[in-house]
Amino acid sequence: MSFSLVLIGLSGSGKSTVGRLLSSRLGLPVRDTDRLIEARVGATVASIFANQGEAEFRRLETQILADACLGCNIVATGGGVVLLPENRRVMREGNLVIWLDVPIPVLARRLAAHVHGEERPLLKGAGLQERLQKLYAERSALYKQTAHVRCAAPDSGPSGSHRIAVELTKIYRAWEISE
Repeated sequence: MSFSLVLIGLSGSGKSTVGRLLSSRLGLPVRDTDRLIEARVGATVASIFANQGEAEFRRLETQILADACLGCNIVATGGGVVLLPENRRVMREGNLVIWLDVPIPVLARRLAAHVHGEERPLLKGAGLQERLQKLYAERSALYKQTAHVRCAAPDSGPSGSHRIAVELTKIYRAWEISE
């Protein structure tokens, strides 16, 4: 059986990091939807939001997601991917969806310390923790509805990401057998 493992969760929850670790452990390609959108458009996510708007970004995200979920991949999504019903359907249809659920204070600390210079358009400006709480309130029910597994991921640094990858590898292999 061929299916993808799809990672969802708020910005900063570790989807890209855990995705890379799972890719190494499972020998599957990782497809990061934000990076794929940037490659297709030739602009950063922040630039797309600023110049073309969130609606255009979400349209691109839906196209990229459908392609990324084809076959057998690790798919690291953007935090808002669950907002559209079509995306939720595509992720769940024949794939294993994991929600990386990280406490808001941990997310705020991670994002405030972000050193890659990557802008996150919906988190710009002051009051990061409050904006994260608002996004969580708006999206948590959608994450719960979409995910097959909720992975409570408390802050534990790089070793925590490795532990999560080990556990998700076991879940993926068990899911593979049951399919």
